[in-house]
Order: sequence, then C-alpha cells, then structure tokens
Amino acid sequence: MIPSLQKNLAALEKKDRNLADCIRLSAPDGTYKEIAVSKTGVPVPVFCDGTAAHSLYNPVGEAKKIWDTMDISGAFILFAGIGGAYHIREYLARLPDMSCIIAEQSPASLKSLFEIIDLSDILADPRVSLLTFSSDNFVQSLMNVYLPVLYKKFQILPLRPWLSFTGISPEDIEGKCSDALKVISADFSVQAHFGKIWMRNIFLNLKTAAMHQKKAPDFSREKTAYIAAAGPGLERDIPKLRSRRDSYILFSTDTAWNTLASYNIIPDVFISIDAQAVSVLHAVREFGGNMTVILDLCANPDIAFRALTSNTDIIFAAGGHPLARYAAAYAPLPLLDTSAGTVTGAALDAACSLGFKKIEFGGADFAYTDGKPYARGTYLSDTYGTRSDRLNPEENLFTGLMFRTPVRAIKTENGIIYSTQILDSYAESLKQYKNTHQWNTSDFRNFPFEEFVRDYQCSLETMLYNSRLEKTSVFYSLLPFAAWYRIKHGNTYGQNTVKEAFELALKLIERYTLNHEG
Repeated sequence: MIPSLQKNLAALEKKDRNLADCIRLSAPDGTYKEIAVSKTGVPVPVFCDGTAAHSLYNPVGEAKKIWDTMDISGAFILFAGIGGAYHIREYLARLPDMSCIIAEQSPASLKSLFEIIDLSDILADPRVSLLTFSSDNFVQSLMNVYLPVLYKKFQILPLRPWLSFTGISPEDIEGKCSDALKVISADFSVQAHFGKIWMRNIFLNLKTAAMHQKKAPDFSREKTAYIAAAGPGLERDIPKLRSRRDSYILFSTDTAWNTLASYNIIPDVFISIDAQAVSVLHAVREFGGNMTVILDLCANPDIAFRALTSNTDIIFAAGGHPLARYAAAYAPLPLLDTSAGTVTGAALDAACSLGFKKIEFGGADFAYTDGKPYARGTYLSDTYGTRSDRLNPEENLFTGLMFRTPVRAIKTENGIIYSTQILDSYAESLKQYKNTHQWNTSDFRNFPFEEFVRDYQCSLETMLYNSRLEKTSVFYSLLPFAAWYRIKHGNTYGQNTVKEAFELALKLIERYTLNHEG
C-alpha cells in the first residue's frame, strides 16, 4: 500500500472505521493527480486538470492571510475541499477549543488525495470529522457533529480552487447542509426549553424505578394491540371497543385516557412521555389496579406518584434522551422509541416491543377532523369548558388552538379536515416506524439508583477536572441541559459555558436525588 494512504487510513479508522473501509475499497477517481512543491518547499496537491489546490508560492502564508481577514470567533467550520489542509491547520491552531468538518466529494476522491499526501495529523485530531458529500448519511452525520451549544455560528468555507475544479457552487453546499441545520435548530430549541425539566424528571423517575420497576406484563400476544390516540376519530371507535373489548389489549395514550374512562372503558396500558407539569392532568382519574403505566424516564414523575397511590404497576422505559440511554447502558432498562415526537408513536413501539404483531389505531388522525382537534373527554374539554363564557365560548377556544399555526385544508367526502406541518410529520413518522428492539425479562428489574448516581457524579467530576471537555457519553448525556443553560444565561456558548452548565447539573443532581425536590 502507498505509504501516505496507509498512514491516512490508519489515523482515520480510529475514529471512523466505516469510512476508512469505504475509502480502502474504492478506486481513486483521479480528482487529485500529483504533488507540486511550492517555493517554500511544502507539498501542494494538484487536480487532474493541472490546477493547484493552494498557492505554489507560500501556501502556509496564504492560509494565514485567509484567517487574518475573517471573523471566526466561535465558528464551527465546514471545510469543503481539503487539498493540503494548510487552511485547516491554521484554523485549528488559532482556535484550539473549536471543532470542524472537512469534506470531499466521495470516498474515491478522498483516496486520490490520500495516495499523494500525508494528512494523518489532521485526520487523527479529535476536533476534526471527515465527511463526504456523496454519503447517504451526510445529514445525520452533520447533526451528530455540529453541537450548537458549543458554537456561536455555523460557517461553510470552500477551498476556491476545489470549487472551480468540481463545478460545485457555494449554494449547492449550503443546500446540502440546510436540511440538517433546520433539524439541528429545531432540536436545539426543544432542548433549550425542556433541558432542565428532562434532567430533573429522569433522576426522580430513576429513584422510583429503584423500588417500583415491575416486570413485563403478561399479555396474550394472540390478541390485537389497540392504540388509542386522542384524535376525534377515537369517538367513532367507541362502539367497537365496547363490543369487542375482550379481543384487544388496549394501549391508551395519556391524552386519550380520560376520553376512554368517560365511556367506562379501562385500558390495559397507559403510556406517557410528556415532561411538562400539565401532563399530570391526564392522570386526574385514579388508575385501575389491573392497568400498567408505562412512562418514559423524561415523563412527569407526578404521574408515577398517582400510579403508586392507585396500586398500579409502573414500567419506566428509556426513551431517546441521551441521559436516559446512558442509564439504560449502566443497568438494563426497557428501551422506548420516542423519535416520532408523539406519544402515539411511543405506544406503537411499546406494543411492538412486547411482541404484538396485530395492531390497530383509533384517534390517530394527525389532523383536525370533525371540526375539532381532540376527541371529547380529554382534559382540554374540561379546561376549556370551565374557561368559556357567552363572549368566548368553548368553540372559540378550540378554534384558537387549531389555527394558532398555519394549516392546510383538505377537502374530503366527509367535509374539510385541517392539517399542519408538524401533524404531517407525526403521521409520516408513524408510517416509517420500524421496531428495532424487543423487551426481555432481564430489562425489568429495580434500577441500582444509588450506585448509578455515585458513578455518574464521579464521571462528571472527572470530566470537569480536565482542561478540555472530552466528548464522552457523559458529555452527551447532559447536552440538553447545557442547551437550556446557554439560553437561560444570555445565549453564551463554548467550553466554559458547557462547563458551567455541568457544574450546575452536579448541584441539582444532589438536590434531586437526596430531597426529591425540583
């Protein structure tokens, strides 16, 4: 193997074995043809059309001039086109706390580059991630690397000779990144809003799971799992549920529980993933002793308290929050797919994880049908009913809820239904759902809470002791909390902000775990 290729692949595979293997198996496409030596004696890659990737006079000095004229403070950079990486080395030298992405067109173009120049120092740097624009996973990879809590802005810096040779425009690159940045921005906004309450709920729920985690319910998998969501369509299924109740294992989402209960239909499973205080209104009615309550670790812990007072079995599951998954890696917990962003999707995952093959839905409208957003009987009906008067009747309140964001009108045989972008995304997530795990008997046992907290605090303190935060699983577990801290404290950013957030987290964990307070 060519020495430079061997060194480059050896450095890369320590961080990204899949990409290293892909490059190894690719045939070089000739994007980079050879090396020219600059007047200052450093190697400069040359494209196959004879164009040099950098100045043939002083590429290192050229790189310094680039950064002398740019405001890069707090910037996370995506470098499009690598060449000899002189501009990348200068960026890393000037901003030791920053990270970046370096990107080429494809594994084949990377191989043509790796064969002619040693970039192993760049590839081995933990601050550097390597991507290819041709990858099907480009968007997800960008989302995994770019963490807004650490950076002031996202910036794309193309290598100009690379742009000229490839014919790719800066707008093309921006378009490639835009989908990922939209998702990252939306995700960060949610984390900034819920980051603190999520952390609080997880620790309080884990404390309860140390004493009250029940075994998997022994349901007949020959029956059909019926998932009751709270859309208006649930009302149409009430007669069927009453007449065929024994043929179903009924999974009720939290919002649908009051609707079912108003018809004297008691579900087998109640499921909730909502962290907010208002979610406890779903559990105003007393749970039945034969019910099973499934809660995401992020869910409101007051619901668990209501279940305990009703002598109802509780199952705590680890949803998508990185701290919940960290806990599940420490000691077995059933996993719950909450990626759809809706409790209906989580209920579907719970049913599939319990082994059900036959599944029906009711109330999963993901649209405003029959002129209303929810089935009758939800907590909103009671809330809006008590707030209504002659000048502002209940219908006005529900209409305000339906049309608070832009809607799309759809004409059907039964009249007009309305949908929104977020409701459409929920429906699409349900269509794309694939079960990736099964719940096993070993997942259901009391959680070793005291040991977990002690080890977690120790790991967090060790990370804070280091001058630079390492992106370990502990680091990622508290990123949502750090997002909340950043916005709460004036939209600051960077390593110091994250360290301050983690130091506060240590103090709050002590409070949550000792006193059961928020």
